[in-house]
Amino acid sequence: MAEDVLAKVKEAELEASEMIKKAHLEADEIFEEGKRIADESFQKIVQGARRKADHIIEDANNKASEDRKPVIEQGEKNAQKIKNVDDKKLNDVVDILIERIIENGNS
Repeated sequence: MAEDVLAKVKEAELEASEMIKKAHLEADEIFEEGKRIADESFQKIVQGARRKADHIIEDANNKASEDRKPVIEQGEKNAQKIKNVDDKKLNDVVDILIERIIENGNS
């Protein structure tokens, strides 16, 4: 009878040990699944943030492009005005400048 009790205790200990091993394995699996889900969520958040950043950069580039158009157009108009100055007027201005330089002693 004592041997039966000892055998049952030993069997119970083995079953408990197996249950503990299974519990540890399940805990590890649950932990790994949690890590995987967290990683997936993190990647989705990062991708969303990158898309948003790309959109903001694209909008800023478009705005900058629109803002610079009038400046470029005005510069082109000014350049054209300079190109259209009559050679006679230009020569007159150069002559006046030369006279002033000579009169003032090149200062």
